[in-house]
Amino acid sequence: MTDNPDSIGTLAAGNQSTKSSWYTISGQKLSKRPTKPGIYIHNGKKVVIQ
Repeated sequence: MTDNPDSIGTLAAGNQSTKSSWYTISGQKLSKRPTKPGIYIHNGKKVVIQ
């Protein structure tokens, strides 16, 4: 990328380790796979645990 402020550069994707993380619907990150029934987010998709 040049020092020209009008240019648009590309960014390299970093380590995507958070992709395998679990989150609650409210956005709180979980330390492991949830065991309590509910709706969670995993790999960017909503997952229902029953």
